[in-house]
Amino acid sequence: MAADAIASKPDLIYAQHGAVSAFAKLTKTIPIVAVFSADMVEAGLVQRLARPGGNITGVQLMNNELVGKRIEVLKEIVPSVKRLAVLAWPGHPGLNSERDATMAAARQLGVSASFYPVSNIQEVDAALDAARAAGADSLLLFPDPVTLASRERIAAFALRHKIPLVGGWDNYALAGGLVSYGPDLREAWRRAASFVDRILKGAAPSSLPIEMPTLFELVVNRKTAKALGVKIPQTVLVRADRVIE
Repeated sequence: MAADAIASKPDLIYAQHGAVSAFAKLTKTIPIVAVFSADMVEAGLVQRLARPGGNITGVQLMNNELVGKRIEVLKEIVPSVKRLAVLAWPGHPGLNSERDATMAAARQLGVSASFYPVSNIQEVDAALDAARAAGADSLLLFPDPVTLASRERIAAFALRHKIPLVGGWDNYALAGGLVSYGPDLREAWRRAASFVDRILKGAAPSSLPIEMPTLFELVVNRKTAKALGVKIPQTVLVRADRVIE
């Protein structure tokens, strides 16, 4: 798909997440505006965040910086959590640093975290069964194409086995997860549009600094909480941007 798009000789490419890497491999000249969940420098997409230096710029969603907050919120809602199963697509750019940040944050909170790679939707069921067999009492999903495509399936499993689930974007809470915390994706997309505007007016992507989100949202699914037998603390409800009833 990326090859076909580039063959059409567009003035600019807008891409998200895994698609960014596909385009980056095929062109070093066509401007690319990206909304990317991992560290763009670590993924080899740009030289520096302040001055990208190539044909790519856009918005980076700060997964590494936010994963600790997600576990904190989960622990605040369910203080008994001790064994966290982390599901993620191993092909996700920046996976290693996000995994390291997750393990470090979990240790600081007294939680044992285990990592379960899922390369496709078919591997999700096996990973969930393995996590449950290992005694996992909570689930955390990295925001990536595989967990996103499987979010309803995973949320149903978590609900069936009374396991609280936390995700990085609102999609996961809306699908039936207990809670999500992360950047407001709609705002990230709107900010990406400003990059498109500036580049089409003549600005060079190499000189437009990568931006970080400024708006974040905490989404709590109280319907799921009731099904799990979990009471959402008032301290969480007053901070929530959205409560799903």
